[in-house]
Amino acid sequence: KLTIEGWNGTILGNGSTFRRYSTTATSQIIRIVDSSNIVIDNLSVRGPIDLAFVQSRTFGTGDREDEHAVSIESVTNLTIRGGSFTNTRGDALYIRARNETSTAPTNIVISGVVMDINGRNNISVIGAKNLRLTGSTGSNASLLGRELGTRLTGRHLSFEVFPFGYAEYLDFTGGERGA
Repeated sequence: KLTIEGWNGTILGNGSTFRRYSTTATSQIIRIVDSSNIVIDNLSVRGPIDLAFVQSRTFGTGDREDEHAVSIESVTNLTIRGGSFTNTRGDALYIRARNETSTAPTNIVISGVVMDINGRNNISVIGAKNLRLTGSTGSNASLLGRELGTRLTGRHLSFEVFPFGYAEYLDFTGGERGA
């Protein structure tokens, strides 16, 4: 595990891979916290799992789905260019404020990153400002498994939305009847 805290600078991957081999390790592979002006250029991060593991598991059974390739917490001005984030039990990129009183991540640019075979999502964003994602690809191969409905359960909010009646529409738009 690599933790970067209170730092600014550039990580030049030059096509190299930061790899975790252990399937018993927990938490993020790379964690960037309370930092600013960070550039990650052409770095690959690979977790210890494969497609068969992702397809066979059941969410919520203590499978360490918080093991993300890269966790970005309360970071300002971060650019990730190229590389790949694959084979993790959690998300490829997990973006959030460090805690309830921390600043939300701001000015995040993700460009040309490949995200594949991750146990949860390719990107999870929990409160960020000015996030730009371009030219990146990914798939959630775990959704090819036999129990698609089970995998999606608990990861959504359901609510019914009813259309306005005519009078409500006029009130909402400031219109007048018969005008």
